[in-house]
Amino acid sequence: MKKILFILLCLCLFGCQDYKDKTPKQEIKKELSSLQLSQRGGIGIWGGEGNENGYYTIHTTNEDIRYITYYDYQTLQEIALCQKPECQHKDTSCSAFIEGRPPFICTYGNYVYLIENNGFAFNALGEKSQVARITQMNLDGSHRQTLFEAENGYEFHTRDICFDDENIYIVMYKNERIETNLDYMLTVTKDEYLYKINIETKEVTKLMDMSHKVIKGVDDRMIIFEEFVYKEDPQTYIDKKDFKGYERIMKNSDLYNGTIHVDTLEVESKKSKNKDGGSYYKNKYYYMKDNILYCFNLKSEKEEKIMSFPKEGIYGDNGRSSFIDDYYIIDEWKDEETYKTSYCISLKDYSKKELTQKIKKRNEPMRILAQTDKELLVVYDAEGQNEKTWAGTMQFNETKQYIGLISKEDYFNNKKTFKEIKILGD
Repeated sequence: MKKILFILLCLCLFGCQDYKDKTPKQEIKKELSSLQLSQRGGIGIWGGEGNENGYYTIHTTNEDIRYITYYDYQTLQEIALCQKPECQHKDTSCSAFIEGRPPFICTYGNYVYLIENNGFAFNALGEKSQVARITQMNLDGSHRQTLFEAENGYEFHTRDICFDDENIYIVMYKNERIETNLDYMLTVTKDEYLYKINIETKEVTKLMDMSHKVIKGVDDRMIIFEEFVYKEDPQTYIDKKDFKGYERIMKNSDLYNGTIHVDTLEVESKKSKNKDGGSYYKNKYYYMKDNILYCFNLKSEKEEKIMSFPKEGIYGDNGRSSFIDDYYIIDEWKDEETYKTSYCISLKDYSKKELTQKIKKRNEPMRILAQTDKELLVVYDAEGQNEKTWAGTMQFNETKQYIGLISKEDYFNNKKTFKEIKILGD
């Protein structure tokens, strides 16, 4: 009887084990968020970037000392991004201190990122050198750490940086300076690739050759790019030192529109029917041609005439910061140096409205630094005076900027309802 029970028990156990082995194993994949393209913009060449609660930037003192600060939208104060009590923010003991050339600042999710093309590093001999580096820190400035350091000689394209919940997507390249038989040195970009950097594991993945390509926008999990395709390979002219031939080839290219899906790495690229490029927004390009505003739809590949502008003006935009919700901001200039006015064009009904507010002493349009859901952070006024330069031209020497928040509704209705940010040192 015991022997029969033992055999039955073994059959049950093996039967259960066999059932488990045959159960399909489903790999659960986390669905990553849509890509977000950095909307960095603002003061100085390095600019800054914000979220719904504030704006991160670089503060420069009268002694030319630089450190990271935060414009708090709740308190309307500029705050040093440092956790040390009584800190003077004057050296590397401060987590907000910036040594050398200022980095570009981006923010996404729970982190602030410093993108440096000329950061300092030390080799095995203790010698200081400059490297390209990505530094990560918490939103309050704590836990500042190096996320990625490039090989010597490589740099980042700091304008076109994309994020999702787990990765940074950034283009790295290497420049080579070549002595020519002409009266200048030729700078050629080499080894230009799109990389994915995981923010947790720090794993780096090469995704795509970005030679002669420019990132224009994102659409869900795809990166939108423009590609300049040449009749011949420009490198062949460099190899045989035919630099005039190289110049000729570089001036003659066809424009292609392309996408890369960052998960499948599927790439699509085809010759564009739009030869004018333009500013990208929601699968469309907007551009001026003969003082007429056009829209080119990437999906339908059709060009649409939106409206005409006076022929005596010069018109332009400020790239990505020119789009506020579904409005497109265009500036009009009398000439290359004299600002006249700005317009907002509704991309829903193509109505046009003049924007009359400007930085009066500079005679420039208000500068949009960042957007939230309902407000804009802007430079709305300035103090200073015009001074003659060594070349005999006049230049505005700015001594103070007025930065503040304004609701999008008031901005579009030309109302001067600014909530001024109290800047450190004022």
